[in-house]
This record gives sequence, C-alpha cells and structure tokens, in this order.
Amino acid sequence: MSDYIPDTEEVSNMYSSPSWVTLAEESERYEEFDRWLDSVKAEAWDEGWNAGASWPQDDTNPYRKEQHDE
Repeated sequence: MSDYIPDTEEVSNMYSSPSWVTLAEESERYEEFDRWLDSVKAEAWDEGWNAGASWPQDDTNPYRKEQHDE
C-alpha cells in the first residue's frame, strides 16, 4: 500500500468530474463537494473548541456559514 494521499483539489476533481457527468452537473458537484468539505471542517473546529482548544478569535466557527449570515 502506498503512502500517497491526494490533496483536496485532486479529490474535488475526482468527485466532481467523472466521465459520465455533464458540465451543468459538474458545477453542481463542485458546489456539493465544497459544502461537504466545509461541514467536515466545521465539525473538526467544534470538536477542537469543545475539547478546550482556544483560537485567536472569538468562539464563532468560521466554517459555519449560517453563523455569518445572521
């Protein structure tokens, strides 16, 4: 087994651009991937915060879009 780990851009491209996807679907799939990635980052941020980590800002999770739209 290889130690190779694809970067985020590679995974996004693999998910969003399979050969059977139309251009319109491809755009939607990139947006879907970005939403998924933001949710993973938000969960990780919350987990760190709840574990007692302190960030150099307030307690607003920068990956939760709904907090910034209020």
